[in-house]
Amino acid sequence: MRIQRVSRHLCWWLFYFLLPMCVTYTSPAAAASAPATTTVEGIIYRANGSPASGTLLISWPAFTTANKEAVSAGTTSITIGQGGVVSIPLVPTQGSTPATVYKVVLRSADGTSAVEYWSVPSVPSATVASVRIIQNGSQVSTTYQSLLSAKLDRKGDTPVALGAVRYAGAFAPGSKTAGINEAISDLGPNGGTVILPFGTVTTSACVNLKNNVRLIGHGYCGIDSPDRCPTVIQNATTDLFCAPDTGLQGVVLEEFSAISLKGGGHIFNFNASVPVSMNEIRNVTLWQMNGGKSVLQATSAAASAGFFDNRVHHFMFIYETGNTVPAINVAEPAVSHLTFEAFRSKGSNTSSGTYAISIESTQAQAPASSIIVRDGVIEQPHGGFLNLFSTTESQVANIQIWDQTVTPANPVINIGRRSSSAYISSRIKLENISSQVGSASIPDIKIDTSITGATSFTIQSSIIGYLDGGGAGQPGIILLNTNAVHRQNVSYSVVSPSELSFRTTSPTGKSFKIWSGWPLWWEGYAFFSVGDVDFGGITPAGDFWWGGAPTSPRAKIQQSDGKAIFNGGVQVSKVVTGNSANTDLAGQLTLASGTASYTFSGTYLDPPVCIATDTTVAAPVKVTTTTTKLTLTGTGSDTINYVCVIRR
Repeated sequence: MRIQRVSRHLCWWLFYFLLPMCVTYTSPAAAASAPATTTVEGIIYRANGSPASGTLLISWPAFTTANKEAVSAGTTSITIGQGGVVSIPLVPTQGSTPATVYKVVLRSADGTSAVEYWSVPSVPSATVASVRIIQNGSQVSTTYQSLLSAKLDRKGDTPVALGAVRYAGAFAPGSKTAGINEAISDLGPNGGTVILPFGTVTTSACVNLKNNVRLIGHGYCGIDSPDRCPTVIQNATTDLFCAPDTGLQGVVLEEFSAISLKGGGHIFNFNASVPVSMNEIRNVTLWQMNGGKSVLQATSAAASAGFFDNRVHHFMFIYETGNTVPAINVAEPAVSHLTFEAFRSKGSNTSSGTYAISIESTQAQAPASSIIVRDGVIEQPHGGFLNLFSTTESQVANIQIWDQTVTPANPVINIGRRSSSAYISSRIKLENISSQVGSASIPDIKIDTSITGATSFTIQSSIIGYLDGGGAGQPGIILLNTNAVHRQNVSYSVVSPSELSFRTTSPTGKSFKIWSGWPLWWEGYAFFSVGDVDFGGITPAGDFWWGGAPTSPRAKIQQSDGKAIFNGGVQVSKVVTGNSANTDLAGQLTLASGTASYTFSGTYLDPPVCIATDTTVAAPVKVTTTTTKLTLTGTGSDTINYVCVIRR
């Protein structure tokens, strides 16, 4: 205190007598510049829409800013101004070490309180809404929990250490991609995690993806409000996300909405000269506003290109009315092991367009294989839902067509090939498909393989309005507990617990085959225990045969004349004609004046071989046959039994 009083008296003396000589001394510590701050400002509202009143208590741990400035732990509080207005300078936390956010406790004047967390970017000012990580006081966001625990703890995943982490917002100033490209580059060659900005950001260049990089937003939202998600990345000039021409592996994209505005490009452009593989997209909402651009495109024509071992799940996508390219468009030389599941898509109910999903192998020697499309709600697929060209050993399951009130412009599901030189689609299982919006000309399901009678397709537990085999191919299809109301241009078999039946809509007849291995290929080996067999719809030109080949079967039933041919012989315990009247096989005649005759049911190529016995007395009987008639000659009016064997 004495020092303070002496100093005060000295200053007054200097002020009055030596004013021109008086100077102010500032210590070096005080002269050092403080960290730059961001002014967080805005209006805070209560849940009922009225402006909040009370105080904000803000706390933070010790951290080092992205500019390497140390900030000690502390707290501060401010009073919410009139009308809910707040304005407070805070040191940016995005890009800090360790990853840090501010904890903000709102203590309202009515005694209630709420907690939220702020991630502050390095900009002159930011709104309260843009810095919020969470707007719910009951739980912290997934991203924030991950940062605190240094884990990525996603449902269904094994927790993975974050390793290198970057906030895109820390690199945002001057960036064409809201800091995302710069954050990816800063991770280095080993990859890592980039936390996407909170709120809506507009990019003007493509985000260049790199191997082993994970992009995480703050959440995705419903298909009816893709522009209101916690993280929205949008672009009106270029593609949004691009794979390098050198290929892409190990990328995970999640928890955001991506919108290609009018004038923009593809949302995911995965064209590359070498394979794009082992990547995952999940928990995203995608909106394509350009009819000539795709939500996801992988259509490289390079001979070494490929798209395989990729998974897209728990996603929603909207594509433009009258789209001229498929929303999800995969057509490359090597396509395999792709999964699209747990999704909802929205197209147009009345406008022309093309498919929501199209998958094709462009290599004539190898089909697309192991393609799984399942668990989808398809809203208004006027251009068709799914197109599979040159695809084999694949599955489409649990698909519901919704809100399509008129006949679509294309089949809902189309399976085939682009040209006669392309690989033939086969061995595809459709299960739990519900579609009754097609017509005779534009069916719900069209399967055209140009393989006559090939039973390599299975439709199980489905309700189909129109099923069409397409063109001259008329493929064979196994229907398991399926109601296909209208069928055309298709050979098919129907299997249920009580019957095995074969039918065809072909006007000239078809061949049906049952053998071990392929009819029920999805179930493995198929063995049939056949009771009653229904050949309904088979025309006279169609035969039932088994063993060998159609030209030389071991056994054959000719529908034209009812003949049964057993080339390996017949072994039976009894032969029954099933008729009390005389037949070509056996009968009984009564002689009149020593003679009687029987006319065969048709004309044979050779006279049958017949034997006869007099049952009245032991007397001889003469048997004479032609290709059309049996004549017996004997004694008086005796009764004669006969048996005939028809050679051909």
